[in-house]
Amino acid sequence: MRTTPRLRAAGGAPAELLTVLGNFAEVWLAKEGHDGVIGVNYLEKIQLATAPAMFGAILAGVDHVLVGAGVPGRIPALADRLARCEPCVTRVAVEAGPYGDEPLDHVFDPAALLAGHVPGPLRRPEVIAIVSLPVLAAYLARDGATRPDGFVIETSGAGGHSAPPRGPVRLDGSGEPVYGPRDDPDLAEMAALGVPFWLAGGQASPEAVSAARAAAARQRVCDLGFLRSAVRGPRGLVYRCAAEPVAAYVRKGGDPADTRGRRCLCNGLLATIGLAQRRPDGRSEPPLVTIGKDLSFLPRLSPDASPYSAADVVRWLAAGVR
Repeated sequence: MRTTPRLRAAGGAPAELLTVLGNFAEVWLAKEGHDGVIGVNYLEKIQLATAPAMFGAILAGVDHVLVGAGVPGRIPALADRLARCEPCVTRVAVEAGPYGDEPLDHVFDPAALLAGHVPGPLRRPEVIAIVSLPVLAAYLARDGATRPDGFVIETSGAGGHSAPPRGPVRLDGSGEPVYGPRDDPDLAEMAALGVPFWLAGGQASPEAVSAARAAAARQRVCDLGFLRSAVRGPRGLVYRCAAEPVAAYVRKGGDPADTRGRRCLCNGLLATIGLAQRRPDGRSEPPLVTIGKDLSFLPRLSPDASPYSAADVVRWLAAGVR
């Protein structure tokens, strides 16, 4: 039995054709019998296969392309070119050796592979980058050429997760790395990027979904500054707030751990009294409502859980006054 031809940087056309056909067949079959969306997941580290694999999936009408296991900065531009059936260049990493480690440029040409039978412009799938922390997401989102259409944020509990913990590596009794608070993604930072994102790893519960929605509901901001703290810096006083964007707070000498779970009280309380600021994107600052720990009065005040006003509360409190 003949073995399957392997992908090579030069002379790998048969393997590339098989890769195109294989991905086309998988996506085509997955889309049969329904009108839902179909995504395909690739690994950034498998560099020679990405372009032909994605082209085969695009030919079959794939809706989403998810890419992890590395920094998928080149994938959005690659999707653009493949959808237009244009030649693509892949920078193949080369391990260090006696003849150097200069990366190799490998060209994949869809039109040449199809012997000139180009189907015309194809529908470009949305590119979803799989990352572990907002710092990588921010790096990708800052440039239109590398900005994906969305992110999947993997926590340390995600299957196949391989990103090492931040800081010194510690192992548990089973030899597995121990992750700490620094490895938990800051969802407010993710929301501030303005790119849709999903969570993976230990998120399969209603409580986790509710917590994620609550954490990302309000973007980090400090533009009123009533509660800022004055801090001495190398050029004089600076003012910082743990609810401002994390990068700004750290730049002023703050500890990033102090920013976790912080929300802007200034904006929140003003929104509560009807003075919410309106943002350029049409969003208004949401209100912030505080309540004590004792909720035992609620069943007596409103037995049927119907709405009540301040006047209702006063009448209820005064009912026993003689």
